[in-house]
Amino acid sequence: MSTDQAQSAVSLSAFVVAAVFGYRKLVEQGIQGGSGVPTTGHFIIGFGFTYVLLSLVAQGAPALGGMMAILVATGDILANGKPLVDDVTKALNATRTATSSSAGTRSPVSFAGLAPATLTVAQAPLHTQG
Repeated sequence: MSTDQAQSAVSLSAFVVAAVFGYRKLVEQGIQGGSGVPTTGHFIIGFGFTYVLLSLVAQGAPALGGMMAILVATGDILANGKPLVDDVTKALNATRTATSSSAGTRSPVSFAGLAPATLTVAQAPLHTQG
């Protein structure tokens, strides 16, 4: 693994970890008060320390730094995967339930409030051969 590949792995890992934290912070705060989500201050300190250290390791030993970055991202996804999947499943089920309950009670398109339209067709004389 080259130094550029190791730095790309560190950057991608940092993006994945920050995205997972951001998603959990936004979604779980509304669902359960954010009890399982670390505070922003603790996250920033841990995130900064981890990725500064990984960047230094990736410069000195690119193979080790790249593999450690991939390991950190994988560990974060595995540790937070269940709550993420549960949140997405809950949101999809709520959408499906709302859609199916509204479709069962009434038609998605209602013509009840429309006034009857009148069609006027111009009467053209019929031409007969003869």
